[in-house]
Amino acid sequence: MTGFIGAGNMANAIIKGMVSSGAAEGKDIAVYDIHSEKREKAAADYGVNAVSSLEELVSGCSEIVVAIKPYGFEKLLGGLDAQLKYHDPLIISIAAGKTNLTIGAYSGEELKFVSRLATDRSRTEDQYAIELKSIFDLYGYGFDEFTGCAISSVVPELTGAISHAAKRITGSGPIVLGPGVKTGINILADDPSQAGADLVAASVAAANLYELPCFVIDLGTATKINVIDESGSFCGCAIAPGVGISLEALSAKTSQLPAISLSTPKKAIGTNSIDCMQSGVVFGTAAMLDGLCDRMEHELGRKVKSFVATGGLSGEIIKSCNHKMTYDPELILKGLRIIYEKNRK
Repeated sequence: MTGFIGAGNMANAIIKGMVSSGAAEGKDIAVYDIHSEKREKAAADYGVNAVSSLEELVSGCSEIVVAIKPYGFEKLLGGLDAQLKYHDPLIISIAAGKTNLTIGAYSGEELKFVSRLATDRSRTEDQYAIELKSIFDLYGYGFDEFTGCAISSVVPELTGAISHAAKRITGSGPIVLGPGVKTGINILADDPSQAGADLVAASVAAANLYELPCFVIDLGTATKINVIDESGSFCGCAIAPGVGISLEALSAKTSQLPAISLSTPKKAIGTNSIDCMQSGVVFGTAAMLDGLCDRMEHELGRKVKSFVATGGLSGEIIKSCNHKMTYDPELILKGLRIIYEKNRK
């Protein structure tokens, strides 16, 4: 049996795909979430088993998918270590969260600089303000040159501190991407308010900057393919475990496979452990992307005009894809700039 820790958007998307594709039946999937209403809803929607404790989940599953945000680890997984002393399931983490804070400075439509900071949940707004000041000094800009700010955050406990720091710099409250913010696109999801901020920002950029219909391939912590139709509407997406997660699972759960860096091997048929792993991850991910793009294009019923890749690992993976993909590492920043222009007073 396959178990899921967490019953949020990402877990539900994967469970729905497993059940609807016939890869698994609902009775072969168990779900645990600290919020009983979430696990009960998953049971009602997909026929899965809603379990009431980690102990019950771990003891009955051969593989467990961790599908929670990083800030929920301590609260939700506090008892997991004790359970793993008696059971040894395969653990797959698809916890989506940012390890870096990306900062882009625009003058009109011109991107002046991009900088990145490691996120730290213990930092205060003053500490983030000092960090931002240091970055602006590094690139030769003063606080008085900035008139506004837009923020896309998927780590809620950092949003407040960063927002207050940005307000101290610009003198006005930032635009925080979320419900109520004008984006200029229709979000055709079952619940538009649950669409991730980065997903929305990337979709806005694609809808405004690329020929439509367009697929946005985001290779970050999770691998996502967003579908933007010819009207510029976000139609939905597919989500899979990220490349880094796949590599970590291989080295952590197989005693004879080493931890490796990501690079494209010379051939698909590997003759040593490292080449074999790199072939499976790089060529396997590329084949998955090609296959999903073909399947989603068929469902869309129209020829897709643009394939745009973003995210830290895209540059390496898309070289091995059959589809011609444009690499745009700053796609989310471009979307935030467009959203800022639509909402500034």
